[in-house]
Amino acid sequence: MEIHRKLAESNSDVYLTNVAIVLNNLAILQADTNRRAEAETGYVEALEIRRKLAATNPDAYLPDVATTLNNLAILQRKMNRHAEAEAGYTEALGIYRNLSESNPDVYLSDVAGTLNSLAILQFDTNRHAEAEAGFTEALEINRQFATSNSDAYLPSVAMVLSNLAELQAITKRHTEAETNYAEVLAIYQRLAETNPGVYSSNVTATLNALIDVKEKLAKTEEVADLKRELEEIEKACNPHGEMQNTEGEQ
Repeated sequence: MEIHRKLAESNSDVYLTNVAIVLNNLAILQADTNRRAEAETGYVEALEIRRKLAATNPDAYLPDVATTLNNLAILQRKMNRHAEAEAGYTEALGIYRNLSESNPDVYLSDVAGTLNSLAILQFDTNRHAEAEAGFTEALEINRQFATSNSDAYLPSVAMVLSNLAELQAITKRHTEAETNYAEVLAIYQRLAETNPGVYSSNVTATLNALIDVKEKLAKTEEVADLKRELEEIEKACNPHGEMQNTEGEQ
């Protein structure tokens, strides 16, 4: 950081972008070690630099602006500053939507990821209709990609579908939740066949969620079958499941 700052003093056109990169990376480290105030300061400065660069070269730097907005929003959400996080996600989403118009293969997946993140925040703040719209659009995008690249995108389909099913269960639409959890379970079971270390816990969590929904629908025999299946699976971490998000600082 010190080296790049010094170089940028005499040649900002070349080195200012490197200052932003290092600021972003340092902020990721600080966030991971729970030094959130320091991380926020770094993200804010990186964002300021990237906005400045994007003003004269949007094609090159707008993706970096969106990345930093997402990183900052992740941090703000963890700090329960929901309004600020939502503003960041919303701006990042708008950027990714614009970029995806000319380059959907690269940026549509970012649209889906940001939609999922924003929808989780809306779910957490009890705005269920907005959250459902976001999950639904993200799911549609991931399904589209999964038709040609299932290995890469089936996990995202399962993740967003699980989030949607949780919302449906919370809003007492148990039949819809049951259908979606059943599909999620089938996907995770398939994924766990080749990668059990990663997906066995998802199978367990989804079984628990599906059992809960079926109990509310009074499907006693099916509940018993699923409980027997659950007993045969070695317990993994996070057995009760939680709304899923693949977001991570970039």
